[in-house]
Amino acid sequence: MSVLSFEFPIKPTVTKAQFAAQVIAWVRGMNHSRLLEKNDRIDIFSDEVVVSGGDGESLVVKEVDVEGGFVSGVRYDCADLQSRIWRTEITLTAIGGGAALRSRSECIPLHVDAKVQAPKKPYFIKLALDDDWGGVDGEFEVQGRPIEIGDIDTAFNALSGYLNAKLPIIYFTREGEARYLLKDKTIESLAYQLGGIAHVLIEKDFETSKRIAMRMGESGPIGGAAFILVPEIGIVRSIYGRERFGGEKVVSEQLLQGVSSFVTNRKPRIAWDFQALTEESMRQLRKILSRKSENFDKWLEAQESDILAREKEERRLQETIDGLQSTILRMEANNVQLYSDEKSAHIGRQLYKGEFSDRLRSVLEYTLEECSLNDRTRELIVRILDSSEFTGRAGVLEERIKSAGRDSGKADARLADILLEIGFIKARQKGHPVYEPVELFGLQNQILSCTPSDHHSGRNASAQIIRMLGLAALKKR
Repeated sequence: MSVLSFEFPIKPTVTKAQFAAQVIAWVRGMNHSRLLEKNDRIDIFSDEVVVSGGDGESLVVKEVDVEGGFVSGVRYDCADLQSRIWRTEITLTAIGGGAALRSRSECIPLHVDAKVQAPKKPYFIKLALDDDWGGVDGEFEVQGRPIEIGDIDTAFNALSGYLNAKLPIIYFTREGEARYLLKDKTIESLAYQLGGIAHVLIEKDFETSKRIAMRMGESGPIGGAAFILVPEIGIVRSIYGRERFGGEKVVSEQLLQGVSSFVTNRKPRIAWDFQALTEESMRQLRKILSRKSENFDKWLEAQESDILAREKEERRLQETIDGLQSTILRMEANNVQLYSDEKSAHIGRQLYKGEFSDRLRSVLEYTLEECSLNDRTRELIVRILDSSEFTGRAGVLEERIKSAGRDSGKADARLADILLEIGFIKARQKGHPVYEPVELFGLQNQILSCTPSDHHSGRNASAQIIRMLGLAALKKR
């Protein structure tokens, strides 16, 4: 991807002067830049300032006043020795009491042999966040640090796609008392790289992680995993087991690329881009010129009509792209399973979302390890396993059942709630409650008769249910 663009809300108190000062600090802080030196060429116009240096380096600063506020922007171009132009455009939009920054970076090859690389977030954004420009995006403040989350409702809404926040989210679940999928320093580095692009959420503690999993039920998060969440959709990518994905560095890069691709493909929502700023500047300039020419009005009307038609078509196309992206994300979120939930519905009720897919993976893993196969069949199974994942929800369900059985005095009631939730119905047999798997094939009735005085009875009942459900083989090894 040779383009990176994103936007985020900032504090409405940021002024034109602060933006201009930040631009100067940003350019002067670049080791390779020779702009803003005495021999630069500076052209000052009514709507922009152009600073031109040697070797293809240039800086354009523009601003326009609009109804309810202003828009300021900068475009910086720099050529490198590999025949490429690195272009960065940053705009500050302050209209109607709100404010936002938008950044667009692009690697432009100057000939067909030039190698195109993915641009990184401009250092300007770090300077802005360090100066406390970050605004409020729904439930979170925009920052370059991980956000610790302990509120169950907020976590539930994030995982379900119900938050008011517009930025995508990378969500890390706890794996035990003090572990995440990635090391703390790696998560901090990732949050720094994604400041302004996405929020990075980490669960406060393992108890919070378990409560969130219980609240989510069958679609709950997996312990020791990372998720990419997007507004109005929820989970679109799940990653667990860093070794399986190539190690910590590869996982971090996949998360970074995943959210970067999502934000780049979205149309501007809260901030103008540099092109819109340029068009508005030209529109205002034409109005000034129209006052000096009797024949200019008709030409201006024709130009305005043409621009409006193009803008309307661009909006239509961008809305189509946004709709396709949402559809693709939903499809990708389901593609990690071997067997889709839609097809599973024709077979029978699942214990949790993705159970049948997990069982197919388990059968394939057993076949690969225990059966004598020809080379082509073996390679086919390997490729199928590499292109899919366990959902991890078997481990969540197993942990819930174990937790329910730890207190023998309350075990029957807690285990009964879980059995009813996954599809059993309650019956009676000689005074003891019996739970029958009427809608679940291949399972046996379950009698709950834990003795409060027997400290082992709850744990034994939990173990029996876990064995009966066959959960041990349905998770990563």
